[in-house]
Amino acid sequence: MTTALETALDTLHSTATEIFKGAVAACNIATAFDRRLRFDGDTMHRLLPDGSGPATINLSCYKRIFVIALGKAAGPMLETLLERMPRRKGLRGICCSNQLPRHHNWRIRYFEGGHPVPNEDSFAGDARPAAQGEEGHADFLSHLRRWFGHVRPAA
Repeated sequence: MTTALETALDTLHSTATEIFKGAVAACNIATAFDRRLRFDGDTMHRLLPDGSGPATINLSCYKRIFVIALGKAAGPMLETLLERMPRRKGLRGICCSNQLPRHHNWRIRYFEGGHPVPNEDSFAGDARPAAQGEEGHADFLSHLRRWFGHVRPAA
C-alpha cells in the first residue's frame, strides 16, 4: 500500500526530472539559436526575447557579411549558423575559441585561445601572422588579444 508521503515523493521526483530534462534541452545550442534567429531565403528574422516581435534584416542588401564567433560555444554556434543560413556569397568571418570545430569552413579564419589563462600556443601563435607578412591580420590579432584574451591562429 502506497502512503501519501510516497506518492508526494514520486510526484516531486517526476516534476524534478521534467524540469531537469527541460533545462538540458534548453541548453542545446541549435535549439537556443532557433529561439532567436530564423532564415527565410535572404531574410534573417531576429526573434526578440521580450516577445515584441521579430526584427528582419534583408541580407541581399549587403555585399559582405562578416561573422564573429567568440567564446567557449563559438564553434557550435558558428556551425549552427552555417547550417541554417542559405546565403554564402560575401560571407567571411572569424571563430575564436579554446575548442575549435573539427570541420573548418574556408570562409572563416579560426583562432585558438587559451582558457582560462593563456597557454604556450597562445604566445607561440603571436608571431605567426606577422612572420607570414599579414600585417593586417597581426593588427587584428592585437585587437582581439586586448578585447578577448590571448588568441593564436589555428593550424
